[in-house]
Amino acid sequence: MEEANPELVAAVTTKGYAADLDEAELEMVGRDPFLIAHAVADRCVVSFDVSAPSKKRANRKVPDVCADFGIKCITLFSLIETLDFTTEWKPGKVARIESW
Repeated sequence: MEEANPELVAAVTTKGYAADLDEAELEMVGRDPFLIAHAVADRCVVSFDVSAPSKKRANRKVPDVCADFGIKCITLFSLIETLDFTTEWKPGKVARIESW
């Protein structure tokens, strides 16, 4: 996997969350800035986070930070739909598991 650009990670952290996050806030933000920095290069982020524009600092949600940087952010369900993913599973059919 390619390394994230440190300048982009710093920009995402300072502009997307806050410039003066303390250690506890940085821990709360976690690896999200790295994910978002990777997506800056014409990519898309898949997240279960739900937009919450009123959240501030380390409490900001991934879709809102992505929007600040013009990055597309979708849910896993949107990804599955976009990829037209299907399985052979049919409602009503239950697989039988044999016991040892």
